[in-house]
Formats: sequence, C-alpha cells, structure tokens
Amino acid sequence: MRGDTVLFRWDGGEALSQVTEKGARVEGLGVFKEETLAGRPWGGTVAVGSQTITLLRPGLPDFVRLMRRGAQIITLKDAGYILLHCAIGAGARVIEFGVGSGALTLALLHAVGPTGRVISLDNNPKHIELARKNVARTPWGGWWELREGDCAEGVPETEADAVVMDVPEPWLALEAAGRALKPCGRLAAFLPTINQTERTVVALGKGGFSDIRTVELLEREHAVREGASRPSFDMLGHTGYLTFARRLA
Repeated sequence: MRGDTVLFRWDGGEALSQVTEKGARVEGLGVFKEETLAGRPWGGTVAVGSQTITLLRPGLPDFVRLMRRGAQIITLKDAGYILLHCAIGAGARVIEFGVGSGALTLALLHAVGPTGRVISLDNNPKHIELARKNVARTPWGGWWELREGDCAEGVPETEADAVVMDVPEPWLALEAAGRALKPCGRLAAFLPTINQTERTVVALGKGGFSDIRTVELLEREHAVREGASRPSFDMLGHTGYLTFARRLA
C-alpha cells in the first residue's frame, strides 16, 4: 500500500491518509506503521484495541466528501451534469476558470484520465494552496496544471474541448474562454444567483455562443427499508445555476 491513499473507516468515523515508509497518520486514530498495513487487501480490516478499522480504496465521491474545504464547493450532483453536458471524458483537454477548493477539479481529472489534461486558473492564493493539497491526496495530479492568474486574461492554450467557470463574473472572461475553446467546444458556468446567471446568458448570446441552456438540480435521498421506504426529510436543494453553451466557429 505504500504510496496509496487509504480510506480508513471505523465505527463513528472515517479519514483519508497516504501510506509512506513511515506508515499512515490517521486523524482520530493515530499512526499506523507500514508493516501493519503491508499485505492487507482492499476491504480488509485492522484491529486496534476493541476497534475494527476497514481499509478501503477511495474513489472520487470519497475524495470530495472528505476534502478540505474553503468556499462552497461544486457538489457531485452538479459536477456530474457538467461532465456529461460538456462531453468531458477520457483524453479531453479542459480549462477551468476558478479552482475554489478543487472539488470540480477532482471530477475533471477523474474524467479525463492520464491521456487528458486539465489546466486550472485562479487568482486567489488561498484557493490555489487548498486545491493543490486536495489534488495531492489523489492519484490524478499527473495530468493537472494549476496556475495563478486573471481568468479575464485567459490562457495561451487553444483548441480546448471544454471551459468550465466557477467565478463571480464569468461574463468578463467569456472572450478568453472563446479563445481557448476549439470550434463547437463546450462551456459551463456555475453561479449561485439568478442575477449573475441572467447577465452571463445575455453576454453568451452576444459573444458568439449557441445552444445556451440553464438548469438547476435538486437531489433527494430515499430511505429504503422493506415495507417502510420513504423520501428523506432532508434534500440537497439549491446549490447553484448551471449554464451551458457551445462556441460557434
């Protein structure tokens, strides 16, 4: 397991930790020596006193759920919709304007894989530091580049398959996004308020984009029990408005 990030799960808690030659330091449990973990299968267990810890291979939902957070993140329900509607898959080249804590970054990196490329741009040093730490816990940082800069000035790269934007004033960066996109490339903008969304949609219509569409996603979990299934009383309601567009040639 050396070099792997492991999801340690026990009764009442869970934490991510990377295994090194010095072992793994697990918040809430302490330090596990490498020899204690060596040879353990994924899904296996380690006993610590009366506590049984399960060793799990983490995936994208785990990394996002347990990531260090600053500002509000783009949740998986919104990230998944962005990936599909921007046709982001293996080998895609994606430009990200506004990295935040890196939640959407993780989804993008997971989707494009080692044959793809994600370039993230942000002008907030705190966002950059936090996102870099969150990506470093995953195995996907090899095809990621993080830059500090003004999104309105854009990036020198062109022919990107998609540009995704999580910035307060995306209309100021639409020209830069258009330069980065290949003809018919896709754009997505995530915004918390309808006023920001209206201004973005108007600017897209004037800026050489087509297929402009805005949606809001609501997520409700269901408690499924034999003979007693019901919708959960809580739901993940408004997180933001998602606006999509296609660059014309």
